Amino acid sequence: MITYEETGTLPERPGKEEVRDMMLRHARLQLKYKGEFIGIREMRKHVAWYTKGLKGSAKLREEINRVESYQELEELLFQRL
Repeated sequence: MITYEETGTLPERPGKEEVRDMMLRHARLQLKYKGEFIGIREMRKHVAWYTKGLKGSAKLREEINRVESYQELEELLFQRL
């Protein structure tokens, strides 16, 4: 929002790699504080926000809703993003 306030233009959307890296960082923090079982399940809820507007995001969300571990999430995101 600072860019918008300073220039009046919206910044570009982050690239897929940046979105992937932020999702994985978020997931690691979830696991650190809530453990893998709860952390991964809560992370599934956040995926919709991160993937909004990406091509094929509905299919990706469907696949992420089946992951059970951080390793599965990481592998899927590196395959898809």
